[in-house]
Amino acid sequence: MSRTPGIGAALGLALLALACTAPPRDATKEHAVTKELEAKPGETPRAREGLVEGETGDATKTEEADIVELEGVFDIERFAGYKRFQGSWLYTDGGRYVLSYRPMPEYTPFVERRVVARGAHYTPWGQAISARHFRVDSMRLADGETPRDDVEPGQLPIPPTVRTRAEFERREDRSLQLFATLVSVTGDNANRREITLRLDDGALLESSLPTFYLDQLERDAVGERVTILGTVYSTRPQPLTPLPDALAPGEPDEPDEPGEPDEPYELRLNAETICLGEVHGCGLRQPEPSVTRPFSPDVKAKVEEVLGPTGAGPVTTLKSKPKHKPSSG
Repeated sequence: MSRTPGIGAALGLALLALACTAPPRDATKEHAVTKELEAKPGETPRAREGLVEGETGDATKTEEADIVELEGVFDIERFAGYKRFQGSWLYTDGGRYVLSYRPMPEYTPFVERRVVARGAHYTPWGQAISARHFRVDSMRLADGETPRDDVEPGQLPIPPTVRTRAEFERREDRSLQLFATLVSVTGDNANRREITLRLDDGALLESSLPTFYLDQLERDAVGERVTILGTVYSTRPQPLTPLPDALAPGEPDEPDEPGEPDEPYELRLNAETICLGEVHGCGLRQPEPSVTRPFSPDVKAKVEEVLGPTGAGPVTTLKSKPKHKPSSG
């Protein structure tokens, strides 16, 4: 006995026929959308600036912008932080810019020097730090400056030495090497202990260190001269440098409100290493090749353009020492 197809089956056949006769998708339009999201060579942290580990998707959306030059002091953080962020920064009179999420190996001889960076502003999207971003096409020393002679390309220099409160305050948001007297170690936390340091002018600083680092010292360091490497960080609200009109159309070219001038803030020490005595470079690690941006032949050529020929062998970063290994002086 034959069966007549039901209404549902008939409707399904009709929809299938309609789908077969529908016009094809606009492949050209789809390709254009995909291409719009593709990174232009040299314009994203993935290609040039280095991504923070764990980010997803494209790191930046670079807008069309004029090539400009910014002058300021170039610096690289000596220690990696959250998600291995170890920024390369330009400190200008109008604010600071992040140039890279990683150490820039070809420019380490320019650390703590005044430079002129040529490139373009860009707008980050996705996971990014809260700072103005600047893509560097080239960088040169400002007039009157000379490259460092105490480091090779790819090697981070020891940060400036601090002995007084005034010197400490001048290192806001920067790395330092601190020579001081350890006054006390308090707390019974198995992971971290609080420390108090006395600077040469009598000023006191408080910080903390992993208990393991203190236990590795050869003897009780209270009352002894010690070396601390770390970073000065501030609780001061940080205004953002205004974006150029080209990147913020229709928005006023004004920085974020920095807060009241008399709003109290603190400068704090984030200690990373400790050594007995005055030990230059106490526990400073050199960045691994996987942490720096790739030291490719293109980068080697840029090093030679900046500093002259580097020799017949390939340019590489130096081997790192064991992490934060305390040493005695």
